[in-house]
Parts: sequence; C-alpha cells; structure tokens
Amino acid sequence: MPSDIKTESTLFDRRTEFWRNYRIGRPAIPSSFYQRFYDYHATHGGSFGTVHDVGAGFGELSLELSKRFDHVIVSDPAPKSLDVARELIGAASSSFNKFSFRQERVEDCELPKASVDAIFCCNAIHWTDLDKAMAISTDQLKPHGTLFICLNGIPKYDSAVQPSWWSMVDNCLADVKKRMPKADVERILAIQDNGYDCIALPESDFEPGAVRLKLNMMGDPAAFVQAPESSKGGPHVSNVGPHDRLEEGVEEDWFFDVDIEGLRATVGSYPFDPDPDMLERHLSKLDIILAGGTCRGHWPVSILMATRRT
Repeated sequence: MPSDIKTESTLFDRRTEFWRNYRIGRPAIPSSFYQRFYDYHATHGGSFGTVHDVGAGFGELSLELSKRFDHVIVSDPAPKSLDVARELIGAASSSFNKFSFRQERVEDCELPKASVDAIFCCNAIHWTDLDKAMAISTDQLKPHGTLFICLNGIPKYDSAVQPSWWSMVDNCLADVKKRMPKADVERILAIQDNGYDCIALPESDFEPGAVRLKLNMMGDPAAFVQAPESSKGGPHVSNVGPHDRLEEGVEEDWFFDVDIEGLRATVGSYPFDPDPDMLERHLSKLDIILAGGTCRGHWPVSILMATRRT
C-alpha cells in the first residue's frame, strides 16, 4: 500500500491544451452511459439531490450530471484542472450555483458522512490509495445512495495499427516510470489492467447484487491491459463478491474511426510527457500505416454500480 500518493495532483495539473487533447482523444461519452447510471440510481431508491463527481478533471461530465442532480460537487486534486472546470462550467451552464468545487484528493475529502446521494468516479479511482478512497467514498453516501465507478481503459485498434500503438504507449510509460516511483506505476497499471475487478464492494457496506458490467471486451481477457511490456503487474486480483452480477455486452456507441491527428490527440490526452523525438518517430510510423486514411477503434469499458446499505 503506498504511503503518500500525490501523482494525480501533479500529473494532471494542466491547463487548456492538455484538456483540449482530452476532449478530442478520449471517447465521446454516449447518452446511454449516463442513462444507465440514472436508471440504476432511480430504481434502487436513490434521490437526485447531490452527486459528488470524484476526480472530475475539467468538468465535462459534471455538466451532464447537473442535468439530473440539484447539486454537483466537482472535486479534483489538481488546481489547474479545477480552474479549467470552472471556466468550462461557467461558460456552458446557466446554473453555476448548482456546482461547488473542491481541490482535494478523495482520500483527504472531509465531506460529512451520509451527505451525498451518489458518488460518480470516472477514470480516476486507480490514481488513489484505493482502500482509503473507497472507505471515504462509501462513508459519504446516504442510504440507498449509488456508487458509480467507471474505467474506459485505453483504446484498441485494427490489427494493422495495434502493435505500433502499443509500442508507442510502452515507450511513453517508460518515461513516466522515470518520473514516478516504480511501485506506484505498477500499482496504478495493475488496477486498470484487471478492469477494476480488484475493487471490493462488500455486502457490509452495499446491498447484495452489485453490478459489474464490462463492455466491448471482444473476447479478450486482457482487454484493459494498457500496454503489454509495461503492464506486467502479476496475477489477476479479483475481489468480485459471490452475489455480484457479472454482465458483458458490446455497444457500438464506443466504436469510432480515427485518423493520425486523432491518434495524436489520444496519446496527448494521457499524462505521459514523452520525449518529443521518440513520440514523433512512433506517430510517423502510424501515419505511414494509415496512409492518409483512418482505422477502426473501440473503447473497452468497465462499470461498477452498487447501492449503499441502509
């Protein structure tokens, strides 16, 4: 267990250019994604009062949540990211007073116990001290509140492109390992690589029947592996409960076509900070493979939904 994890607040403490790449290079979140959350929350007795968007980044998902919830807590450990979120929400929403902003790690969050109706955490929980983050998030939930955790993974591409993409990501992760403790990098990758199966949803805290949904696995048990050379985190750790509902499916909304500029934006949406010459060599190779055209890609998605016990 790491003793003092502050990687997210430093790696993601970025302003507009990074988040521009993020909006272009990360998946266009389909309406079905939010609707699944809203439907689950409503059918399990949840109220649409306050939702806490944990690790909210630049606030794009917070905006969507404000369409259904009366109050959205937008929290992130990176101050520059929150600055961008305030700007985006201020420009896009006519109800700025529905939002409150907290610059903090979820492990340090001091919201009162049983104070929020839902926890919404997308692509963030793997950056945390997992046990502490889960304990604090669980305590924040009111009875019948929903814990919604999502991982989009890293995109998978056509067979002609995938090996070169993996090679580029491996080299980028090698640069990250020079700036972060090796143990932290391996821990973060291991949480992602197993599709969040390592996250426990104990029935002492949550009602039986928590949902674990995996989309677009395409028959690949390693669908969430970030890059094969860098992601050698040992055996698959599973904390799936005996009554958890395991579901799989394929949703076309997470499939897309991408050209070289899209690939450039996608790799630029991760906090790699790679050597520029190395990155250009890999992108040039991908450009040759694409030959001015596009390739098909998709996002593996893992979603966890659980209801706080009364």
